[in-house]
Amino acid sequence: MLRALLNKLWLLVAFLLVAIAAVVSLGRLMLPELPRYRAELERVAGERLGVPVRIQALEAHWALSGPVLRLRGVSLPDPQGRPQLSLATVDLALDIWRSALLAKPVARRFEIAGADAQLDKMPDGSWRVRGLPAGGEDTPLDTVLDTLFEQRFLSVRDSRIALHQAGKPVLPIALRELSLNNNARMHQLAGEALLVGGEGGSFRFVLEAHGDPRRDDTRSRVYLASSGHGLPSIPLPRLEG
Repeated sequence: MLRALLNKLWLLVAFLLVAIAAVVSLGRLMLPELPRYRAELERVAGERLGVPVRIQALEAHWALSGPVLRLRGVSLPDPQGRPQLSLATVDLALDIWRSALLAKPVARRFEIAGADAQLDKMPDGSWRVRGLPAGGEDTPLDTVLDTLFEQRFLSVRDSRIALHQAGKPVLPIALRELSLNNNARMHQLAGEALLVGGEGGSFRFVLEAHGDPRRDDTRSRVYLASSGHGLPSIPLPRLEG
C-alpha cells in the first residue's frame, strides 16, 4: 500500500514538472511577441489606475532565470497630453514560481529609473500624487501600493520629486536611490536624496513599518541623517490616492 501511494505521488510530481516545463517552453516562444501588445497593456493599466497610461516602448526577453520585461517612457498624461507622472524605464524580472503559486505576476527584480513625480499638499494636510485621481476607499494609489508591497524588493534611482504647497515655493528633491524591502508584514524604505537649490543639502533616511503603513495602528520608525541645512524644511507627506 505504501509503495502504491509513493508511486502515485511520484506520478503527480512528474506530471507537475512536465506541466511546468511546458508552460516555460510556451513562455519562451510567446515572449518575443509581447511588444505587439503594448496598446493592450496601456489599456489594462489605465483601467486599473483610472487614468490614461502611455508606454513608448515595450521590450521582452528570456534570461537564464526567467522572463524579463522593460518598459520605456511610461507616463500618465493630463487632458492636454502633458505628462504629470513619468518613468523613463521600468525593468521587471518575473519570479515564475511565486507568480504561479499566487496566480498573479510577482517580480524577482523590480527597478525604476528616471521617475519624475509631482506631489500636491491638500487642504486637510495630506499629499496627493499628481496624475492619480483622488476619491473612494480603493483609490488608484492603493492599487499602486498594494502592488509594491507584494514585491520582495523594489529599487528607484536617478529620479525627481517636486513638493507643491499653496503660497510656498516648489521644493524640488533629487532622489539618488531608493529601495523598498518587503518581508511578510515588515516594510523598509531606505534612500538618499538631495535638496535642489535654496537651502541645499543631502539626506539619508530609513522608514520601517510593521504592518500596512496606511493604517493608523501600524508601528513605524524613521531614521534621518543629513548634511547641509535643508532637512528641517522638508514636510513629511501622508499620501492619499
